[in-house]
Amino acid sequence: MKIRISSIIVFTILISVIATAMFLSYKDRAVDSYPTDDTQIMLYGEYHGVQSYYAAEYDLWVNYYGEGYRDLFIELPYYTAEFLNVWMHESDDIIIDRVFYDLEGSPAGNEYYYQFFQDIKKNCPETVFHGTDVGHEFDTTGLSYLSYLEENGLKDSPEYVKAVECIKQGIEFYTDETYYEGLSLLRENYMVENFIDAYDSVGGKVMGIYGCDHTRTDTPMYLYGRLKEH
Repeated sequence: MKIRISSIIVFTILISVIATAMFLSYKDRAVDSYPTDDTQIMLYGEYHGVQSYYAAEYDLWVNYYGEGYRDLFIELPYYTAEFLNVWMHESDDIIIDRVFYDLEGSPAGNEYYYQFFQDIKKNCPETVFHGTDVGHEFDTTGLSYLSYLEENGLKDSPEYVKAVECIKQGIEFYTDETYYEGLSLLRENYMVENFIDAYDSVGGKVMGIYGCDHTRTDTPMYLYGRLKEH
């Protein structure tokens, strides 16, 4: 049975926790919502590639981790997050270096995001990442993850099925003529669906980090509004 999210979701634009003298842009003027004792989902919006956001997100996660949180939802495809989960238990950086090689040129492909994961591995080692975006890098990271599963005898596993579905979502998104600057209702529908499926699999208190467009409280057709409606 699906877990109802409407009574437990919260949104906070990260600008509220970053001390800066910058004027707020239009995207930052969405209404913030703050957690209560009953809040289960801590959802934060960022500008990709800005160091101060990753620093604030890391500090937030360290605090939540100390409170017992372990599940961190991120704006990456399912298979990318799963590769990072494998890397969390490895002694070298081969996997994360390959992941970020594939991310090069994308909003996520920056040194600050890379360091964000390194710091989490070092100080919050029981963190589990949940990627709920469509299949970006489907022809690189996506295919690499399928090969990894096949090499480990997991071709018939649920993980393989999820990875294939994520790849299909990515292919469909990149052939969608209605999207602009990475946004489309098609992508948003999949992100909401993937988030709900992942949350239903873990439940409890989680934190999520997404681009500020997806988490705006004044845009009901995107992630925050759709989750609240659900």
